[in-house]
Amino acid sequence: MLLEVTSGREPQKEFAWAVRKLRTEKGLTQSALARRLGVNPSFVSRLEQGEGNPRWGTARRVAVGLEVTVADLATTAEAFEQRRSK
Repeated sequence: MLLEVTSGREPQKEFAWAVRKLRTEKGLTQSALARRLGVNPSFVSRLEQGEGNPRWGTARRVAVGLEVTVADLATTAEAFEQRRSK
């Protein structure tokens, strides 16, 4: 099944959900993840709210901070997208 591709201007709900899911599974707070990424906690909050469209480098950085691969992050996001499309 092919999934719908969003434009670069749409909120990335699937990415946001994946970040939050993986963060909570790791037992991390937004502040703890922010420290790992070297960013302000509000940045993590915005990511998890789906605000903006993270660049590839941001996705890689978040994956490293979550101690997962980018593929794991993408797979988690895709699973959420597939559930939403049913």
